[in-house]
Amino acid sequence: MQPRPFFSPIADVGFRFPRLFAANLEGRAFELPADLDGWAQLIVVPFERWQQPLVDSWLPTLRRLQREHRGLQVYEMPTLGTANPFSRAFIESSLRAVTADADAREHTIVLYTDKDAFRARLGIADETTIQLFLVDVSGRVCWRAEGSHEVRAAAALCDAVTRLVPRAH
Repeated sequence: MQPRPFFSPIADVGFRFPRLFAANLEGRAFELPADLDGWAQLIVVPFERWQQPLVDSWLPTLRRLQREHRGLQVYEMPTLGTANPFSRAFIESSLRAVTADADAREHTIVLYTDKDAFRARLGIADETTIQLFLVDVSGRVCWRAEGSHEVRAAAALCDAVTRLVPRAH
């Protein structure tokens, strides 16, 4: 059974995205969230490969929001446990192979971390579904949701993005 979608309106989140170090599929190193581009970032966090359809369910809404708000950047951040260099190389080469689009590789940041600590910092109960976080330029989480696309959550996201990011002209 799929968990019910959860979302928080912009005023109720009140925590910061944790400071982490990672690299995208093109090899660019990041200090998160400081090195992320844009006025705001929508970070989508899957924990398992089978969760990709849940990520994909959000893509039409996220692409529309990016067109309407040029300062919004969307990042997919597959979150894995710590791994040895050989495992990391294998995982990343597999991800690059299935991510043909250069822009998608630029916006896919693979995070190897202590997942229990990561989940605790972000208030994530478990890894049964994807997590979405709207983060402002200071690293504050302004909105969050979990699970597949849902109309109420998408409407709340649109409202939160409109408050944070200027519209494109």
